[in-house]
Formats: sequence, C-alpha cells, structure tokens
Amino acid sequence: FAQYCGIFLTSTVYFIIYCIAKKNKPVLYPKVILPALASGVMWAFATGCWFISNKTLSEPVAFPIITTGPGALASLFWGLFIFKEIKGRRNIIILLVGFVITATGAVLAGVSKS
Repeated sequence: FAQYCGIFLTSTVYFIIYCIAKKNKPVLYPKVILPALASGVMWAFATGCWFISNKTLSEPVAFPIITTGPGALASLFWGLFIFKEIKGRRNIIILLVGFVITATGAVLAGVSKS
C-alpha cells in the first residue's frame, strides 16, 4: 500500500509542477488517458501479485519466476504474432529453445524451495 501511495503522491506533485510551469495550460492528449489508466491498473494488479508471491514463496524463489516468466512469454507472442519480427524456421526454433531454457530455469527456481 505504501508503494502505491508513494507513486500516486509523487506523480501528483510532478503534475502540479508541470501545470505551474505551463501556466495552468498543460498539454493533455485525450486518446491516451484511458489506456494510461488501464496500464496503471494492470501494473498495480501485477505488483500486488508479486507481493503475494514473495510472501508465499520467499523472495529468492519468487524473483526469478516473476521477472523471467511473464516477460519471456509476452515477448515470445509479441515478437511472433503481433510484430512478426521472428521469421524463418531456424529463428523460430532458436526462439523456442531459448524460451524452454528460460521456463526450465524458472521452474527449477520454483521447486528449489523444497
């Protein structure tokens, strides 16, 4: 809770300073307000889940899983299907081998608690 309050207060202070510097005429883009709020809610939910996993598993076990798993999975799908950065059978195989190695490391870190 303290982290969320600190971030909210700090960003509010930054926005107030920005408004003062712009003489109460800040530049706002209406198209980005809802996506920005949605990304903030997703970040808050993910951070809350991270705190819960750290409490449940202990930090040395939870940290490798949380930092590698979602990022590796997201970059795998974004790179392959959204941006189509990875082309060719050889490159896809290399990507999948790297993902399997990363996932194996995360699983081994998870079972190392016992």
